[in-house]
Amino acid sequence: MGRGKVNGLGCVLVVIVKGGEAETFSFACVCLNQVVQCRDIALKIKAVSEKLDDIAKEKAMYGFELYRATDHELQRLTSTSLVDESSVCGRDDEKKIVVSKLLAGSGQEARDMEVISLVGLGGIGKTTLAQLVFNDSEVATHFQEKIWVCVSEPFDGVRIAKAILEHLKVSTSNLVELQSLLQSVSQSINGKRVLLVLDDVWTEDHRLWEQLKPSLVGCARGSRILVTARKGAVAMMMGTNHRIDIETLYDDACRSIFNHMAFLDRSKEECERLEDIGNNIANKCKGLPLVAKLLLKLPALIFMLARQSFHLNFMFSPDFHYFLSHFIFSLKFGTL
Repeated sequence: MGRGKVNGLGCVLVVIVKGGEAETFSFACVCLNQVVQCRDIALKIKAVSEKLDDIAKEKAMYGFELYRATDHELQRLTSTSLVDESSVCGRDDEKKIVVSKLLAGSGQEARDMEVISLVGLGGIGKTTLAQLVFNDSEVATHFQEKIWVCVSEPFDGVRIAKAILEHLKVSTSNLVELQSLLQSVSQSINGKRVLLVLDDVWTEDHRLWEQLKPSLVGCARGSRILVTARKGAVAMMMGTNHRIDIETLYDDACRSIFNHMAFLDRSKEECERLEDIGNNIANKCKGLPLVAKLLLKLPALIFMLARQSFHLNFMFSPDFHYFLSHFIFSLKFGTL
């Protein structure tokens, strides 16, 4: 005869008695929870598959083409200090704050070199704000040298040092090693009041910054380093003295940017007819000016605006909201 019992491990123990001797056998028990879990996974896979089918249909509907960029094309764009101030909206208050930080304390009480960091989401306008400050007339007269370097990724000490020297009009033709480059940087800025902008810094590795930092300590009091970064950890790594968090734009400022670009070279009648459409698109840009600018580069959107077939019903549809959400998500995590 035999008896069965479930043990604490979820297995069935069966005891069979033969000829007065008992033998125990253990059988794996198929847990109901595992069955349910497998069913849930299958449903999730089915949902993902259906979503991919929907995306494929939307791709065909809006005329998007699959584009595979090469490694060279995936390199981030290099920023410069040049800016079209007429196209910038909604950053006057932030500009005043940053300028005041740059100009403050140039006397004996000032530190040798302070670091000011502009931190915020991708596309929020950190670089634009830095450009506005860099080209401010008060800032221009306050500093003896203004230097702009787009750092980006990777943090290349040799390239950064060469960029600094190039701004200072120092020849680097005979300089190859980081050691000699940094010595030249140190000599070239010694005793001068310098503004150094390090735009688009990504690295959180303090060792890379510590290599470059000693070459900058010989600047005159009141010198400043202005950093733009997406992560607060970067600002902390660079020993920031003043961190300024850049907030999203108000809707009216975002609308101004979008409409300025969308309706450029259009007649007054066309602008009035498309104004509501433009405003509704801009309102969904979540206050990120780069989103407003990049949306106008999408062929499907340009086509619909040109044909005046971009109806307001679509503006409030889940499809458009889904598209914009993923577009902004990619900006936040650095994939655009």
